[in-house]
Amino acid sequence: MRTIMRSILSLALCSLLTAQSGEAQTQVTGPVSDSKPIEIKRGTKLSLVLAEEVSSGTAKKGQTVRLELSEDWEVLGRVILPKGTPALGTVNHLVRTIPGKRDGYVDVKPISIQLASGRRLRLSKDLPGEDDCGDMGPCWAFATVAFAVFLPLTLPALLVAGTHRHDNRQEGKDRILPVGDKVVTYTARASVLPMRALESLEVTK
Repeated sequence: MRTIMRSILSLALCSLLTAQSGEAQTQVTGPVSDSKPIEIKRGTKLSLVLAEEVSSGTAKKGQTVRLELSEDWEVLGRVILPKGTPALGTVNHLVRTIPGKRDGYVDVKPISIQLASGRRLRLSKDLPGEDDCGDMGPCWAFATVAFAVFLPLTLPALLVAGTHRHDNRQEGKDRILPVGDKVVTYTARASVLPMRALESLEVTK
């Protein structure tokens, strides 16, 4: 009788140890998806807003302009940059106002957006292949060819148009881009972001 009881206890103990061992092994070898880096494709669209006012009357070409992300940036359902993340831009086009003759004009080009780690992602104002002849070759070469081909065809029309007066005077107002004005931008190149660069951006939903 004692031998039978010992056998039963031994079998029960073995079963319990096996179950605990299997549970521990599952916890250790389970998938850890958060350890994978985040891949950002070139041309990924982002929405920014101006964090400061920019006016054609006071701005200088090439000056730095503060921007920020207007909404959470998610990749595969994961927030990698929260709303309000700072970004930088520059004044790339500027036309001064001439009172009574010409309105002012100013345009801002996004440059980069900053991660929590301090690393910056380069940005582009246009989609790849559409940015200032960047993927088509130097703009001056394209302009030279276009000028040589189309000038003989358009010169008569230009001369006729010059003989007519057009009363389309502008008021001479400054162009003002207010705080919160939307700026659409795109990532300038593909990037792989290690998770350590995003550690402070963990979001609990």
